[in-house]
Amino acid sequence: MTGPPPCFSIAKRAANVFDQLIARAEQESVPRAELVGNLRRALAAQKEWRERRRLVDRGSLLGATLNHVRTHVPFYRSALREHRGKDAEQMWQALPLIDKTTVVGDFHRFLSEQTLSSEIFERETSGTLGTKARLRYDLPAWFDCGPYAYESLCSSAFSLRRAIRSGEAAIVNIMNYPTRADTTYILPNLGLAFSRTRQLARGETRDFALVEELRETQPALIASKPSCFLRLAELDAQLSGRRIRPKAIMSSAECLHPDQRLTIEQAFACPIYNTYASTEGGVIARECDHHRGLHLSSMFVQLHVIPDGRDDVPSAAVLGEEGALKEEGSGELVLTNLVNWATPLLKYRTGDWATLRRAKCPCGYEGISIFDLRGKEAQSFSVRGMELSPSAVSQAIAAFPIKAHQVIAAGDELRLRFEPKHASGNEQALKMDIHAALRERFPDVPFVVEATEWLPAPEHKVVRYHVLPQP
Repeated sequence: MTGPPPCFSIAKRAANVFDQLIARAEQESVPRAELVGNLRRALAAQKEWRERRRLVDRGSLLGATLNHVRTHVPFYRSALREHRGKDAEQMWQALPLIDKTTVVGDFHRFLSEQTLSSEIFERETSGTLGTKARLRYDLPAWFDCGPYAYESLCSSAFSLRRAIRSGEAAIVNIMNYPTRADTTYILPNLGLAFSRTRQLARGETRDFALVEELRETQPALIASKPSCFLRLAELDAQLSGRRIRPKAIMSSAECLHPDQRLTIEQAFACPIYNTYASTEGGVIARECDHHRGLHLSSMFVQLHVIPDGRDDVPSAAVLGEEGALKEEGSGELVLTNLVNWATPLLKYRTGDWATLRRAKCPCGYEGISIFDLRGKEAQSFSVRGMELSPSAVSQAIAAFPIKAHQVIAAGDELRLRFEPKHASGNEQALKMDIHAALRERFPDVPFVVEATEWLPAPEHKVVRYHVLPQP
């Protein structure tokens, strides 16, 4: 008598593993229907992503994307009407530059008329400079900026290579949108490990409960923005007992400054990997173990730069020695996202300032990396219904011995961080004098003044201003 065929044994083992995952999830109050539905989405997304990945392997991704947009996306159909018969590179060069204002003002003309994905859903940009844009995502785009981004980091980060285990809550993404629901996914590309989304800023009781959950589960990777990590570290330090100890931290959505990096790494006793990510482009670039710039991490993204000081940028900016777009240099980043065909963004001005440079890294990467990522520049601040010019803040503190300063808008207050010209030991007195000057000049604007040992020195302007979401 023969035993069951091998395929039966494999299917039985897979069913046992899935039953164990369901049982584990239900112990943690995750509804079975939600988990099964999310797993189906992840599997479907992985399949569609692999199909788009084959276009990369064949070197035909740009051509396939342009063929899709000129056929199914009204904006690009109009822009490429006179360029039929040209090759993919020539058509891309002919495309006009776009930005968030373009997309917001003509949103429906950027939507694909043909749905090639089994599921489409909407996301909103953060509105860092006040304007939010709605974007539609297809499943390959969702998979690329979520499960695949985690897989890419886990496969290259030394501290994570053996830390992801099947059936465990290996990855936690912490956000600060109190009204959004918590979610749990099973990641088929990471051995059926759990990925969770949790919300901070739901009130002190629930925030401390999140700290206790993280202490109990000790996820291998925590992903969030710097301001959330600083708040989480503060909450963790207020409780006695075992501390939160992930194997690694993935930081994105805000500029990560050196003093913040040091504080976060010391608080959680693990390495931090800075990441450049956006709703428009997904996870675009990240650090490796050597922390020498942010390497392009998505095979579906192209980055170029409009060099500093180039004010005469033509609409159809081209790439090349005489063109407005460059492969290397310092200035505003221009994104071409070739994975999201639901709302394609090609030659999109991000408003983010950085340096692109081709450099060889000890990790083996030899492509374009991002250096000196400075984020967005605020043109004005809106605080308690008042508009405040950043230059007015600079003028108010111009007489003080400050090497560099940064103004950050967070909710209904402004936070001024400054680097003294000389380390004299009188930073506290200098901080009080600056605060007094700001209070006298702007009596109705609440300021928090902080001294720091080092601020990044931007190359294209003396001072950079940032507007961050409220922690």
